[in-house]
Amino acid sequence: MTTPTTTYTVSVAPAPTGSSLANPIMVGTAPCTTAPYSDVQTNSAANCFSSTMGQASPEVYYQFDVVENSIVTISHCASGFDTYLHLLDGAGNTITSNDDNGPVCNTSRSSIVETLAPGTYYAVSEGYNTNTGAITTEISAIPVVEASDVSGCPGSMITLVGTPAGGTFSVANPYTGPSTTYTYTYTNMSGCSNTSAVADITTAALNPVTGIVISNITGTTADITWDVVAGAAWYTLRYRVLGSTSWTYVSSNTNVKTLTGLAKNADYELEIRTNCSATSAGVYGSNNTFTTAAGCPDPTNLAVTNLATTTATLTWDPTVGASWYNTRYRQVLSTTWINGSASTNSKNIAGLLAGTDYEFQVLAKCNGGKDVSDWSTIGTFTTRNELLNLQIQLLTAWKRILKMQLLFIQTQFLIC
Repeated sequence: MTTPTTTYTVSVAPAPTGSSLANPIMVGTAPCTTAPYSDVQTNSAANCFSSTMGQASPEVYYQFDVVENSIVTISHCASGFDTYLHLLDGAGNTITSNDDNGPVCNTSRSSIVETLAPGTYYAVSEGYNTNTGAITTEISAIPVVEASDVSGCPGSMITLVGTPAGGTFSVANPYTGPSTTYTYTYTNMSGCSNTSAVADITTAALNPVTGIVISNITGTTADITWDVVAGAAWYTLRYRVLGSTSWTYVSSNTNVKTLTGLAKNADYELEIRTNCSATSAGVYGSNNTFTTAAGCPDPTNLAVTNLATTTATLTWDPTVGASWYNTRYRQVLSTTWINGSASTNSKNIAGLLAGTDYEFQVLAKCNGGKDVSDWSTIGTFTTRNELLNLQIQLLTAWKRILKMQLLFIQTQFLIC
């Protein structure tokens, strides 16, 4: 007896696109809010959607890209039942979720508005609890656009600041005029536009300079620091010896300046002002005084020893407090100095020309080089000339020979 057989054909439908993070519906770059991406999916088990996160309702996954800092809007506003919405990063981690009364829908339909950096993201749509039905998911983006508060002096040109670059301002840039407000509008390459929040333009005289500190005072230098003044383009410092009627002016782009070339052991006064532009400056602030140190004494009693045809030793009295010395020498009437240094009060020099007039000077550095003396008075010397010395010796010898010959002749006459 033959047993009858029955053949069955089973068709297994593939999981629909959007059923998982690994198989999302591809949106591409999130479009502008004026023409948002929109898609309707019924998230039922009959359509092979399943629940793997969030609510017990099956989910629909969408993948989209953001190419610049953007404000992204995702909504279920057009859906017909209570929904739930998730925003995931490129690795599938939850950034935020929404159930009811989101920033766009204000009903039981979900919505999310989030500022996102460039990258890949996922929107996950599902029903609240076990709800299923036709979910309308809309995704759009506009660029993040910002304008910064700016300030300046009255009458100066004020540069406005907006990001991203390439947008337009609601007033002229640079701006010259009274205090006001402005906005910045930017349109990206996809044609998506956004306008910044209102920013302030403030025109007012700059605050005076405060917090002046004078430190590291030496015989010829002093370090000056002060508090930064908002809106200042640069600073002007003026200083003079007390009692003088003439100021010395220097400028600084930062709140730090070292004064140089000061007189030793002298009382100074200092004032600082801010500048907005070449035609708009603040007023000089408080008067500050300081006294320079006695500094490094100038080397004295210059002399030369061990003088030869091509070498010599320069000497001078030790300078109290000297860390080291700088030396320089040259031929008389030359304009080019030969520089050197010495750790003691003497310096050997070589390579000189025989029978040549030279001059030299010495400068002392004290306090590890922070205090510097003036160059000493000029010392002079002449190198030896051996040929000339030999000629003199020969001439002297001939004189002696001639004198002896003359005495001999005189003696002969006396004998006769």
